[in-house]
Amino acid sequence: MSYQALYRVYRPQTFDALIGQDAISQTLLNALRHNRLAHAYLFCGPRGTGKTSTSKILAKAVNCLDPQDGEPCNACENCLAINEDRFLDVIEIDAASNRGIDEIRSIREQVRFTPSMGKRKVYIIDEVHMLTTEAFNALLKTLEEPPAHVLFILATTDPQKVPKTVLSRTQRFDFHRIPTPVLADHLRAIADQEGIDVTDDALMLIAKNAAGGMRDAISLLDQTIAFAGDSIDKTAVLEMIGGLDDTALVSLVDSLTSGDTAAIFDVLDQLLRQGGDARALMHSLLTYLRDLLLARVGHSAADGSEWTTDQLRQARALSLHDLEALLKKAADAERDMRIAPDSELILELTLVEMALLLHDDGPAVRSPQASHLPRPGATPPAPVPQAPSQASAPTPTTQDAPTPTPTLAAPASQDDAQTLAAIQDIWPQVIDALKDVSIRIHAFMKPAELRGYHGGVLTLWFPRADIFHCKQMRLTENKKILNDVVANFWQSPLQYDCVLEEEQTKKPTIDLVEGVKRVFGEDVPIEIIEENPKRH
Repeated sequence: MSYQALYRVYRPQTFDALIGQDAISQTLLNALRHNRLAHAYLFCGPRGTGKTSTSKILAKAVNCLDPQDGEPCNACENCLAINEDRFLDVIEIDAASNRGIDEIRSIREQVRFTPSMGKRKVYIIDEVHMLTTEAFNALLKTLEEPPAHVLFILATTDPQKVPKTVLSRTQRFDFHRIPTPVLADHLRAIADQEGIDVTDDALMLIAKNAAGGMRDAISLLDQTIAFAGDSIDKTAVLEMIGGLDDTALVSLVDSLTSGDTAAIFDVLDQLLRQGGDARALMHSLLTYLRDLLLARVGHSAADGSEWTTDQLRQARALSLHDLEALLKKAADAERDMRIAPDSELILELTLVEMALLLHDDGPAVRSPQASHLPRPGATPPAPVPQAPSQASAPTPTTQDAPTPTPTLAAPASQDDAQTLAAIQDIWPQVIDALKDVSIRIHAFMKPAELRGYHGGVLTLWFPRADIFHCKQMRLTENKKILNDVVANFWQSPLQYDCVLEEEQTKKPTIDLVEGVKRVFGEDVPIEIIEENPKRH
């Protein structure tokens, strides 16, 4: 006999054998015992959580010749035929490849006929959300009032795509991801039965990577056995899946928190040379950062284990804000890697961005020049020059220490041109301080020029070639970083209008109007028409 995959060998054959779906098992069993079975069911949930297995168990239970308190006996002719996929009255349909109206019309014609071998015809339609709208509409009437000898079981991983008209005609059961410790315990039972020597930490690692799916967990165990043989440890699992062990993760996170980009690339290069997969590495980092978040808020580990000393130390060193930002970066990178041609490049860029995020954009990080500057507040106005008085003695000057640069406020008497000139005077200092606060924002602001000021709004002009920098500085979070630095030099709050060279509107100026009058005379009527005038 040819080899059979472990997930097929150890597929549950009774409701009692279902792992992690106790509520669903109990509900269906009670319905069978009290003859309260519905005519149509909808099984929803992630892949590998038991939807297909439950469908087959239910199909056996309604056709079993000798049911045992609602459970199929798995010994009668009907049960054996269903287990061997040769029972004519259990019809499995893959809606992903049979999604048209013609397939559904065929079902409507077949349901009229009575079962040929069993008590009831059972239609199991997998990935039902893939059916077309026309197919769903054709199924509605049959689904609502099927013949007494027909049972419909619909399964899907995406119930949001199933029409509400279908949902209302079925009993819905939501299958949940199976907890990691439960997966590990079941894998232990399978390994013992197969005579495989596997360590507990290896099983826990396999269970974590299965992400709550029993089928994925058993398949991964099967793959590991093929790779490492009858003796499996954590190192073998890591080598096969290309993930990171705890030591490498600790070193990587320590490098991120210290801002040591050289150490980051050293760890990364070592892992990649060992055959590590970039996507698997990012997934391992994402999982580890989530664990740090749980440790930071005082939550227990998802797998029930105790936090290590390194995990507690790193969790205390990072704020909730830092962990949230790192997790978002890692999640975005993992998503981008699915379609990116060079996943290693995304991994490298993400790690660098994480390091910059922790050390450049934090509100407490300031340049040495800006750290001593006063925060915005009431500043005495500039002294008004007075005539010298003979009665007053000159005030001695103190030269022991340099005076910190005060923040400048724009007096109400100044017009916009004077205010712009004053801002231009301090702007080089702003750019220098910005470099130490955020290298990224400093790079965005380098090509910008101050082109205008009106009513508290400062116009930042960007050349046409720097469209990316202009778009980045239009983001609220980037403007906030800029404003935090500007506040050390300028008292009055500023707003920013980022203008790209090609976006500047070409409006007729007073000089142009005067020129036309000089050529054609003062009595010539002149009308100024704006292109694409804004609606108010």
